[in-house]
Amino acid sequence: MCLTPNAPEPILPPELLRLSEANLIHILFATSADRPTTLSLLLVCKTAHQWLLPVLYHTIAFFSAHQISSFHATHDPLSNPHTQTLFPLIKNLWIGDSGDTNTLSHSSDLQYGSTSWPITIIDRILRRCTHLQSLYIVKLDQNEWHRLEGAIPASLESLAMGPVHGPFHINDLTSKPRLRTFTSCHTYMRDDEVRDVVMYPSMRVFRRIWHAGVDVDVWAGGQEACVAKSGTLVEMRLVVCGRGVDEEAMERIREVTGGDARVKVETSEVDGMELVYAEFLEERRAYIASLTQIA
Repeated sequence: MCLTPNAPEPILPPELLRLSEANLIHILFATSADRPTTLSLLLVCKTAHQWLLPVLYHTIAFFSAHQISSFHATHDPLSNPHTQTLFPLIKNLWIGDSGDTNTLSHSSDLQYGSTSWPITIIDRILRRCTHLQSLYIVKLDQNEWHRLEGAIPASLESLAMGPVHGPFHINDLTSKPRLRTFTSCHTYMRDDEVRDVVMYPSMRVFRRIWHAGVDVDVWAGGQEACVAKSGTLVEMRLVVCGRGVDEEAMERIREVTGGDARVKVETSEVDGMELVYAEFLEERRAYIASLTQIA
């Protein structure tokens, strides 16, 4: 049995709800991370199948071209019609090399400039993820992004890209998604790109991430003037990542980006991509935690 796109969020069985919240979150999080175990539990009974499917599909990560191709082969509606109802369950999607040095993704073939990226298959998957909320596209060559602009689903609320994602024209997204958050990692953006992002009707948070040592004056100096034109943006966050960012350097950054109170300058000791990957995992954790709430 497969859930329909309009099916309500599953209510956990009473036996699980009697567990303490901490234990329940731990069980669900561990289960969702262990795909073979989850697949086995799907066979226990109809009820288990119903509430585990959203847990299994909520967060999907593709670290290699092989993973993308294999997923597409087993979920192609043309050969497996019932899989069409599974794509709307995907809410949180990562495509590309992971920023987590503790994973095996360091051997990923989805590297910047690589010809291994199966763009056509990624396009098909994105078009079927009609309920997708968060999308992370990492290390995609800047000359390939335009091929995916027409595949971004209208449901998308958060998009993170980089490093060096190339020109980003938010108004060129065919579906006109209700994006509320856009994160650009280690990428120069022209004034017109920044202006279009901050002026986008649904945009609330625009975040730019750089390595420590980058000349922010060159990359973002004066672009606070673009923010001033927006009446809906809540904040533009400039995050400088890495160790050894001294206060004098931060003051210079504040000077060249000041002028609008909505522009926030922050620091992070972890690498920018690790920071974004941690947020991707946190979305899964938050979803699992929400399942413990009894309506």
